[in-house]
Amino acid sequence: MRVDSMGIVPSTGPQKNSVTGKITSINGTSTIATLVFTDQNLNDGSPKLDDQPPGNGRFENGTIRIGTTGNVTATADVEGNGTDYVQKNTGNGIVIPCTVSKSGETDVTGNVISLLSNVVKIGITGGTLTANFVGGTLRIGGVSMTITAVNITDSSVTVDALADIPFNLVDDDDFNSDNTSSLQGDEGEDINMKIFLNLMMAGLLLVLLVGTGLSIVHQKEFSRDVLPFSNLTFEIISTKDEFLPLEPIPLILELNNRAKNPVSGHRGLDFSQHHIELFVAGPDGLVNKVEIKNPVLKLVELTPRVYEPGESCRSKQQLITINPSDVLAQPGEYRIQAVIHGTNWYEEIKSNLLPVRIIEAKGVDKQAYDYLKGSASVSELFAGFDLSQDQNALGMFERLTHSFGGTVYAEYASFRLGEFYFARKEYRKAKEHFGKVAKKSDFIFAGKASNYLNELEAQIAPPE
Repeated sequence: MRVDSMGIVPSTGPQKNSVTGKITSINGTSTIATLVFTDQNLNDGSPKLDDQPPGNGRFENGTIRIGTTGNVTATADVEGNGTDYVQKNTGNGIVIPCTVSKSGETDVTGNVISLLSNVVKIGITGGTLTANFVGGTLRIGGVSMTITAVNITDSSVTVDALADIPFNLVDDDDFNSDNTSSLQGDEGEDINMKIFLNLMMAGLLLVLLVGTGLSIVHQKEFSRDVLPFSNLTFEIISTKDEFLPLEPIPLILELNNRAKNPVSGHRGLDFSQHHIELFVAGPDGLVNKVEIKNPVLKLVELTPRVYEPGESCRSKQQLITINPSDVLAQPGEYRIQAVIHGTNWYEEIKSNLLPVRIIEAKGVDKQAYDYLKGSASVSELFAGFDLSQDQNALGMFERLTHSFGGTVYAEYASFRLGEFYFARKEYRKAKEHFGKVAKKSDFIFAGKASNYLNELEAQIAPPE
């Protein structure tokens, strides 16, 4: 039995029965929203979904209301909460109605199934989403936002900025049965002492019953089924959202078990293990598959493993490298999505949509870009292919570092040259190149360059 407090249930502090705030992001399946992330700390000290071992949190079986006054949609019987999110995987998930409208067009209605940054994916229930809605309005829970882009392939819209979408979250405690319709629990209400004593007696009886049946409960707890791979959550992030043409795009990938049961999976998050595919939607809304450039060409057989509830696995830095003819080579707004396959390849999980912006190169960046775009194999060079048999590539990298120093292209060239000379045991040259990037906090391989420098100190130290 769960009892929040004695006497008056507080209306402030971690033990209050309701929380109000704003939505920061939404995640879900291909058809429903299952996770709503908030700007509030939902921790009251009780075991939560993201704890180890997990619990269901203070809002188990509670209700989340989303929207402004007069535009509220309530979802009851939520599964529980983590530190900053609410989860419901069953039924229709967390229902968040939305409307896409523009003068002269027939409204499109549906439910939000994901929200990342300023990109909203919609499960459409009425109307047809087209590019004509650019400049129109997206309305969620009474909150309006201006549409700047439409992707008809995945039924998503991009808005100019995410507005404040309010939510109110309440738990299911109603000791004196006076909130049946509003489901507000007993926030700020005085609990009748007779009711409270009855609850205490019921609690003692429950303790006795639990004590006698402990072995049965224990057995059920540890006989949980292992869920399939598709129950994991797959997310991608980058170090920034703005890049120059032909600049490599770094990605960090993470698999996370947010379910209450163990889930089967693997740790194949490196591109070199060839269980990941990448897709990009361009400014025209068309989706293209991204060719991943990697020196390792064969499919790697992965070892299955089980993710316990709350367990996650994060990749090292992975690079999307780009050739002049690739879709990401031109300035514009793009969205990247990764798909990770299970050990049998047939199971798959789609990631969130990652928005990136390619901007025009100017000044010395433009000079370096013009120099690079004459090569058809830029992506292979930045991806870490062997330089020992490619004198042209070595020459290009050396010129980038000497003639276009200070550009992001020169940073990647210096790092690759450092690796090349380190492998050839030309340690002083390797130190020179690693030294150019090791202290650049915004360079994705700065930490790796620092590690190389630490190794080099021992290699080139003068004899005693």
